[in-house]
Amino acid sequence: MTSEALRDLGAHPRKTAGILRANHYRWFGLAAGDCYELTDAGRDALAVYRPLVDLSAAEAPAGPEAHDQPEDWS
Repeated sequence: MTSEALRDLGAHPRKTAGILRANHYRWFGLAAGDCYELTDAGRDALAVYRPLVDLSAAEAPAGPEAHDQPEDWS
């Protein structure tokens, strides 16, 4: 998935690409071109943090409209 596709799903409009590139926890790997995929470590972390992911998804609005207020993204 590209950083643009992630932003379309509601990821941070300015920080997504940098987070993927920095890859501090080694959760992401380049699949092809500018597409990323989860590594084994990323899948393991997703399983560990599943309750938090589910809670966050249930409470936060999704999509680009969730980021209409740029002052929230300092």
